Amino acid sequence: MQHLPQMAIFASILPDKKETLIKEFRNQTLDFFAANPRRIGINWNCTMDVAIRAANLLLAYDLISQIDNNKIIDQEFKKIFANELYDHGIILSKTWNTLML
Repeated sequence: MQHLPQMAIFASILPDKKETLIKEFRNQTLDFFAANPRRIGINWNCTMDVAIRAANLLLAYDLISQIDNNKIIDQEFKKIFANELYDHGIILSKTWNTLML
């Protein structure tokens, strides 16, 4: 998901591609969440990867949200996104607590 912030930047500087890129951000994000169930599989084994992914998702989301005039990022997406990122945080905090014991 390291390409998402660049996608969001392109969406903000290329007005003719903005809507397409916002939809692509939404679709790729939802696809990742659907294809990579939380806490299962290789994308959840390394906490550094989880943290980097969370940072990239949050940065891209913030940039996209500021330019999404057509509400492509709707309430349903926001709910799914928030739940997924919350779980990223849970995994990171459990790892941190394990390290501190």
